[in-house]
Amino acid sequence: MSKAFGEENPTQGETAVSWQTWSDGAAGIPDVTGDADWGKLKLDLSGEEGRSAVYDHGSVATRTYTLTENRYGTGAESAILQIRGDTSSFLQDDATPAWETYSAPVSHAWRYVQIRAITVLTLTVLGDSISAHGGIDRWPDLIQDDYLNGSCIVVNHSVDGTRIVHEDGFSDLDDLTTAADDDDADIIFIALGTNDSNIGNMTTLQAELEENIDELQVSNPRAVIYVMNVLPRWTDETGETEHDKSNIRTAISAACAAQGITCWDTYSTHWITADDTADGLHPTADGQIKIAAKVLELLS
Repeated sequence: MSKAFGEENPTQGETAVSWQTWSDGAAGIPDVTGDADWGKLKLDLSGEEGRSAVYDHGSVATRTYTLTENRYGTGAESAILQIRGDTSSFLQDDATPAWETYSAPVSHAWRYVQIRAITVLTLTVLGDSISAHGGIDRWPDLIQDDYLNGSCIVVNHSVDGTRIVHEDGFSDLDDLTTAADDDDADIIFIALGTNDSNIGNMTTLQAELEENIDELQVSNPRAVIYVMNVLPRWTDETGETEHDKSNIRTAISAACAAQGITCWDTYSTHWITADDTADGLHPTADGQIKIAAKVLELLS
């Protein structure tokens, strides 16, 4: 089974397949530049896709699949190629089976097979040590693996010890916002506040967060911004004594409401428990998995 998608006159033995047989993943036909059948697939926005029909080999057998881009022409941009299959039939726009990202020929014992091209989402993270790269996979690493079947990249600007604003008025968030200037992000996560003082000036904290949200909307105009409010925190992993961060949570919620963006409440129903931390603050591997699972749930 050899297919040439979007090529009317293939010269290497393939069967010509019109783009009109493809789907955008939502029962529509993806945009095509030029001839509707034989032009170029047009995926302008992050997360847009085009997927082939589901092909039936007629029997289950181990086969090797090779996907070749630009055999009969080149496009202006790049996309991720993905493939999926099963021994049982599925529909073109079904959510399952899961997609796997293609990087080299793969062998599977499938009867039914489908491919797609999908553009990459950029996810930016502005956080502290809970989110920063470290010895274990942090929640941003985990969502990069799992969100949209891995068809995204995470740009993680998180730095240990970061605060929204210090008592002297200096803002670490200003630096993180500047670092994200050129990300051209689709989604921005702000996950800060645990290092801020609960007895500090909440008016200043709220104003600083609002100011940075404004700046992010200018530098990353396509981005949807989510603020992860302060996770539960304890003095140690026993959970006997909680660190009060209630004023900070209130100020963060108020800033989000004023800016019209989504604020995730991580506290009313605890996203993690003290047992999910190494020291009452920093999540263990299991804690990071729980945080990632909540983020993926909310994104879906």
